[in-house]
This record gives sequence, C-alpha cells and structure tokens, in this order.
Amino acid sequence: MANQVCGNTQIVGASFSLYPMCDRFVDIILETLEKVDTSKVWVKTDDVTTTVRGKAVHVFDVTRAVFLQAAQTGEHVAFQATYSVGCPGIQLEMSI
Repeated sequence: MANQVCGNTQIVGASFSLYPMCDRFVDIILETLEKVDTSKVWVKTDDVTTTVRGKAVHVFDVTRAVFLQAAQTGEHVAFQATYSVGCPGIQLEMSI
C-alpha cells in the first residue's frame, strides 16, 4: 500500500461513530476521544460523528486507538467508519 495516492494528495480522511452499548455511552465516547493522541491529525467532532484527516498511517492509528480504548471499558462497543483518500474540500496546503 505504500505510495498509493489519489490525485495529487496523500491526505486520507475517516468519519467514524462509536457505539458503546450501555447507559454510560456518552461518558465512554467523550473519555475515549480525550485519551487518544490525535496530535498528528485534524479532528472535528459533532453530536454523532468524528472526522479525522491526515496521513494514512496517522488516520488509521487514531481510528484503531479509538476503538481499542473504548473496548477497554469492558462494554460491548460497535465502531463504524468510512475512509476516503483525497478528501473533497481539503486544503492542499494542509500540513500534518
């Protein structure tokens, strides 16, 4: 997979949702997002979805870490993500 590019950018994006199946779902989601190191990606979270953008290795590291961190709570957790290469609307000057 090395050196695969879409267009003239190597920026990858992922929009994901985390679904802890318990009454504490909000706390688990917020705590998970606080604990995971997102310093190498751009992040935006709304009420339902979190989007991360950056180099492929960093995007996959963050989404994997989010799922594993939430799973460590011992609750049943579902994780759904959509990944894309060459995210529409990104600024090509984005330096990550």
